[in-house]
Amino acid sequence: MSSDRPVYQTQLEAYRAEYGSFIRRELDLGPLALIELGQTRGDFSDPVTGDLHLLRVLSRAYSCIDLGAGKSSGWWPPASMGVTAAGYANTIVVDQAHRLDAVCVKGKALGALDIEGHLPADLDFGAAHWGMHSDPVLGSAIDALWLLCPDADIVAVESALALIASRLVLWSGRVPKSVTKESLSPFHLRLAQDRLRSLGTDRTTLSEVAALCGYSPFHFCRAFKAVTGLTPSRYQTMCRIERAKDLLQSSSLSISDIAETVGFTDTSYFARVFAREAGWSPQRWRLHFRSAGTNEAVLNLLEI
Repeated sequence: MSSDRPVYQTQLEAYRAEYGSFIRRELDLGPLALIELGQTRGDFSDPVTGDLHLLRVLSRAYSCIDLGAGKSSGWWPPASMGVTAAGYANTIVVDQAHRLDAVCVKGKALGALDIEGHLPADLDFGAAHWGMHSDPVLGSAIDALWLLCPDADIVAVESALALIASRLVLWSGRVPKSVTKESLSPFHLRLAQDRLRSLGTDRTTLSEVAALCGYSPFHFCRAFKAVTGLTPSRYQTMCRIERAKDLLQSSSLSISDIAETVGFTDTSYFARVFAREAGWSPQRWRLHFRSAGTNEAVLNLLEI
């Protein structure tokens, strides 16, 4: 690729300008953006941007790459991931048509997660930038990100950022400061849970919840999961869906009103999340449990 390529502020901007005809879908979530591409064989190296970007292979391909820690090559199976350091022009040469998606993370957004020094100041994760990695946990998180709407709750986005940061630390071989169950006291756990359970569209941020406990978002996510077994985003989603179930069964509110009441600004996104968590659509849930309630009332009358 030419060394006099234009300078782009973000990786999403670079993809649109350099490889726009290959883009299948994209989703801009503010601190991070997702993009899926179907590309031919050839040189698909990326220019320098301020973003750290994570590539995930969606179809098997042979490629030669340098993502910031030296060259490597091979047949990369689907779900393999590689991460390019911020401020680095990578090398990606692929021998056949292929599909991939990318998570483009704004460097400032990732750095803002960490005030205790868990992450490298220059966001260069060393060995994490060499070759490709297999990480089902992160893969599932990326799949979940694609389900979000553009104005999704910021807690979900920041939780994804914290997970990406923790996986990069793991891949790099750095030893993070340990987090024990005692690192989040019962008092601070209750404060965090109460804030995450607060319903409505007040756009609570992960940074605000973490600040209640005196932690950075990165440390808070690890401490919260160590105690509860859940990420803050997962905990918040479960609370909202449980409240939605109650409202569907006991109120006459419309689906859109219930979605807004429990903190979803997009009704279709709420319906997708509800179906994923409950196994049924909101409409079917309401119909089933209202019918069950009616049948129980009739049986009670017959017993009398």
